[in-house]
Amino acid sequence: MRDFIIAKIKDGEICLRKEDKLIIAKNEGKEVFIEVDPQDVRTKKQNAYLWGVVYKSIADYTGFTPHEIHELFKEKFLKYTKVKWNKLYEFTRSTADLSKGDFSIYVESIKQYCRENPVLKGITIPDPDPDWWLNEPKRNNKKIS
Repeated sequence: MRDFIIAKIKDGEICLRKEDKLIIAKNEGKEVFIEVDPQDVRTKKQNAYLWGVVYKSIADYTGFTPHEIHELFKEKFLKYTKVKWNKLYEFTRSTADLSKGDFSIYVESIKQYCRENPVLKGITIPDPDPDWWLNEPKRNNKKIS
């Protein structure tokens, strides 16, 4: 069986997620093939927009916490199934593993869902402003001129 691991390389070290450490442990003592395939994963700015604007807007409107909103929408849009040993297993992808494009589709799916859902139609979710920092009066205690 072939397993895939998603990791980050930071300061020359491989940083693994908990679930990936289990895959490594299961292969203790075995020779493995490692291929480095850099992924174009979502950016910190994309994630900040999701949590600070999209989830916050929905949370403020519904009374759920942003974390609860996160879990609900991951379940709705990032769920997938696998059949193994004649049994169906359900999984949910992590937003941290999404590419920039897939992350954008995920965010737009949430916004579209809110626009079309009769209960959530009243939510205003602002679009990201690429020049937000120009509108900030102070940044790092320095005035912007």
